[in-house]
Amino acid sequence: MSSTLLFKFNGFGNLSNHNVLADEIHDVGTNPSEWRESSRPTNARGNPLPEAKDEWGNVWGIHIIAHYFYVINDRRREINPYVDQHEYEIFVSKREANNSVVSRSLGHKINSRAHIIVRDTSGTIAKEKLISSSTGSFFDHRKDDDKNRFSMKRAEVMTVLEENAFIIELKIERDYIDRKTFHFPCSPMAKNALKMLTSGEDADCSFLVGDTVIYAHKLILKLNTELLHTFVVGTDDNSPVKIEGTSPEIFRFVLEYIYGDDNPDFNFLLEHYEDVIEVSNKYGVIGLKLQAEAAKISSLTIDDSNVTEHLIFAHSKNCVLLKEYATSIYISKFDDLVRSSSLEELAKSPDVLRELMIAVADSMKKSVPTGYSRTLPRIIRKITIPRSDSTVNDLIGELIDLDLDIDGTKETLISRLDEYHKAKLCSSEAEE
Repeated sequence: MSSTLLFKFNGFGNLSNHNVLADEIHDVGTNPSEWRESSRPTNARGNPLPEAKDEWGNVWGIHIIAHYFYVINDRRREINPYVDQHEYEIFVSKREANNSVVSRSLGHKINSRAHIIVRDTSGTIAKEKLISSSTGSFFDHRKDDDKNRFSMKRAEVMTVLEENAFIIELKIERDYIDRKTFHFPCSPMAKNALKMLTSGEDADCSFLVGDTVIYAHKLILKLNTELLHTFVVGTDDNSPVKIEGTSPEIFRFVLEYIYGDDNPDFNFLLEHYEDVIEVSNKYGVIGLKLQAEAAKISSLTIDDSNVTEHLIFAHSKNCVLLKEYATSIYISKFDDLVRSSSLEELAKSPDVLRELMIAVADSMKKSVPTGYSRTLPRIIRKITIPRSDSTVNDLIGELIDLDLDIDGTKETLISRLDEYHKAKLCSSEAEE
């Protein structure tokens, strides 16, 4: 559900003021064919705010701050008319309806979202940006934050004026209270399933790990780990499946994750991370494998003294998070490591050495001269980062959001995302 407001700034082609408020507005109380003169109430800070109301009673305003280049003329500072880099910064302010005020007084976090839209004379969108806020104020002059900042060059604005008026459209989505504000108990499913694993109640299959029998439930295995479920299909309570290459403690820890414990003990993960990765990788429990990798990375215990062994281990078990981290550590210490016995160790794993050398070469290509360091943040903001430059963690996050498989090398993850978006694009084009 959305509500659209319009703000008109007349005489914009001759604008010389620095801080400009809308002259006329369209809001939900205005006839669609008419504009009405903008009044001047104030917001909570006492600043002028044109009274444009959305359909939920919130009062909105837009003001523009002009940034000019000047020349000195007869000892007076005047706007330079020959410079086309004058810029207009557009700010949105809001006075909330009573229900929002009450909600904030109770400690609720309210999310607001709106689109700033500028159209050309044909009605086509010339520029658009989604802005959002959870603090009640969209823009804060004290913060250098580009997330919600909306600006246009004078040259851009001149192409969209209608009868010398600059019209800005504000498409507002309904406010909503963030659900994280409230405290809810977790679903009892995981807790009760873990109790069944511990007690063995209603178990219909079992595993023999060393001398220990661990009872389990086929339905839960079927839902969460296809490989282990194939082991127990057709078995009965008296014929446990033998599990080799691990201990009862590690195997039970993996089963607890399968049964719904998505917050495994960090210290245990850190102490036994290689064993947990080994078993998780073997039986396709990729979520726990990633948690073990993250635990090791979080400990900040990988350095130039052990990075080579972690790099080789990560490659052998296809640990994409750990491998990316170890590779980055190696590159950061490259000048020292390349002169050590590290290369002799890596020579025993040619694939690891080859991938590392490629990563080193790529990092050298991306390096920026020191003289550009101050301007780098601004440069980066204007560059569309290719997916290959995304971190593994970002790729996994996107795959999780799309409910796609998160197992595989970084190249596999990228390919999986590209295939998904390509298929989605083809589907959209077919529908059109």
